[in-house]
Amino acid sequence: MESNVLLTAIQATKLSEEFNEHTEVSFEVDATLTEVKRSTDKIVIKFNISLEPEPSFAKLSVAGLATLQGDAEEIMALIEAQEGKPPRIFMLIYQKIYPTLYLLCCSLNIPSPGPKLLITTQIVSPQEAMQTVES
Repeated sequence: MESNVLLTAIQATKLSEEFNEHTEVSFEVDATLTEVKRSTDKIVIKFNISLEPEPSFAKLSVAGLATLQGDAEEIMALIEAQEGKPPRIFMLIYQKIYPTLYLLCCSLNIPSPGPKLLITTQIVSPQEAMQTVES
């Protein structure tokens, strides 16, 4: 299986100077995954991920495209929703964009989210997003 993640937008806003990279925080994550193209061995998913720390002192967001190419069964295993967990494709995307998020947070002198992720994740899976579009 081949995967490629392309960032198309990055936005960060520091809302307060009262916090620095040593402040203990938790992050709320809001993510949208939308299937934009599919063939038998390839899928392209548009993603938007927003992260907000608690306490609120910054806002981070990234957007882009994730492309998976390979066996159809492997692709389905990555995009299927898991009970109580985000789809594996989300974690794949997050792992690939994490270095960018980390450097961005260090540049702003704010705490960064952990590499394994965070407290609350709300995700619309590609199947749910497509059902919404088709309805």
